[in-house]
Amino acid sequence: NISEINKEEDVTFEILMTGLDSELMMPFYHDGKTTSAAKSTQKSGISELFPGAKVDDYVFEPYGYSMNGLLGSGYFTIHVTPQENCSFASFETNIILKDYTALAAKVLDCFRPKRFILTLMGNRASMQNLQKAAKGDNAKPGLAVDSLCDRGFQAEDDILLKFEHYDLIFLQFRPKSTGKIKQPSSMEHDNAAAKGSPETSVR
Repeated sequence: NISEINKEEDVTFEILMTGLDSELMMPFYHDGKTTSAAKSTQKSGISELFPGAKVDDYVFEPYGYSMNGLLGSGYFTIHVTPQENCSFASFETNIILKDYTALAAKVLDCFRPKRFILTLMGNRASMQNLQKAAKGDNAKPGLAVDSLCDRGFQAEDDILLKFEHYDLIFLQFRPKSTGKIKQPSSMEHDNAAAKGSPETSVR
């Protein structure tokens, strides 16, 4: 029954991140002595995502982190692989918010990824309410894309999928291209002239 499916709001918001900041990954390494899941959750800033939530967290040996949190009837979960050569973190929640931009910014601050993917899936009632609160020329339901791009990213993929009862927004972000061509400094120019190039060297 379509009316029953859309009677209550239902949203799943997810962020998949790669190329994480190596310094911010330190809380997710187990030193075998002083490391505790509670300290890792606090030091990483994860505890500030949903203050007051009930949290079940764990730091693996020698590295890795996982947590599940409950806030009212909603959940959020985070999993982290901190190794520099393959760093990855995922965040997911079904907690209902009027907008997910501020939450996305907080999560990004915890990990400072080089690239990330956002997905927001909701039923018709949810997406309509999120659309009403959308602000900005490039705003999506529940997400101010320009605000996220102001953090040094640009949207590489922007996809909207419509299913029978749900809509899915898919956004992939990569580092923003400056579009500037580096001009050689006077020292670089002098060095190049001294070495000579096929076009300028005197034979």
